[in-house]
Amino acid sequence: MMNTLYLSASERLFLEKIPSDVRSGWEVADETGVYIDSPLKQKLRMSLMRLHDPHLLSFKEKAQKVATAEELKNMIADMDLSHVNESDLSALFFAIGPEVISRLIGHTLARATTDEQVEQVASLTLIRHSLYTAFASSRVS
Repeated sequence: MMNTLYLSASERLFLEKIPSDVRSGWEVADETGVYIDSPLKQKLRMSLMRLHDPHLLSFKEKAQKVATAEELKNMIADMDLSHVNESDLSALFFAIGPEVISRLIGHTLARATTDEQVEQVASLTLIRHSLYTAFASSRVS
């Protein structure tokens, strides 16, 4: 189990509202990554997404038609991804990008009441942190 949460200042406020017994044992690191996404960049990443899972293929079709990061977050927020293989998950998170993942983190953290839910947040924050690092290193000056 990983125990580090890479949180922004606003996300820390959600963490403070979680019961102390659930909050204990988690390390918090400052998330300072920044990536300005655009609809064009996101559409390009979505078009490059190669998936095998039938549910995600259906998601991809619908997701390519949404206009905002909030709509995309709403589509993903209640999906059960536990059965999805690692390759498809990687492709999905790369395609949706850090902005949508940040919205998922806020959504999940605001509702978290168990260690399992906070562990899901930890996974999402690690994925977002990794994407910030990858996207920053791929920028051309």
